[in-house]
Amino acid sequence: MPRRRRRYSDSEKTVILAKADEQFQRGDELENIAQNLDVPFSVLREWFREQTINILFPKAGIPSDESQMPSVTLFR
Repeated sequence: MPRRRRRYSDSEKTVILAKADEQFQRGDELENIAQNLDVPFSVLREWFREQTINILFPKAGIPSDESQMPSVTLFR
């Protein structure tokens, strides 16, 4: 029988990610971390991916108005 998908609140997700990050910094494998924290590996991997994307491309730096966006010349 397939495992029922569990939803995590934002506070649960924050706590789990903090614990997972701590274990990851020690050198533990992501699969083992997911098992230790009783979180599906695919969910933990996706959270780490989202976290990395948010670090690389912060939303605060994206202009909300098109007039604030820099002009880019693609062809000359």
